[in-house]
Amino acid sequence: MSVLHVVTSAAPSHAGSIADLVVKAKASRWRVLVVSTPLGLRFFDPLQLEELTGEPVRSDFALGLLCELTGYGVPIVAVPMLKPALATHLAFERSLDVLRQMGVRVLFDPSAPYERRMPAWDDVLSELNQLIGGTSPV
Repeated sequence: MSVLHVVTSAAPSHAGSIADLVVKAKASRWRVLVVSTPLGLRFFDPLQLEELTGEPVRSDFALGLLCELTGYGVPIVAVPMLKPALATHLAFERSLDVLRQMGVRVLFDPSAPYERRMPAWDDVLSELNQLIGGTSPV
């Protein structure tokens, strides 16, 4: 069974639906581990996710984990969700370009209205499956 690391932050519309992603990923036979930034813990129930995943929710190495996994070439789908003011910041656009150059699949449509920028979890999982070659996570 392949492992899906779900890394979340303090974006309310993103973190609040993490349980939905976990349920869908487990139904697709992923072993799911949830890692949050410390502030992200405010936007979901860690105990609920621990019950759903059977694993502890970690909150002390979210960004470090992403950097390390990128360095190892692990397939990553990034789904940034942030306030419009932050999304227009020049550093954000440059960061997305750097991630893409590193092989990270970025799902972000800057032209979409803020409330519609978050893709459906089914679309995120589909993108992940395409990234790993359409193979089953078994």
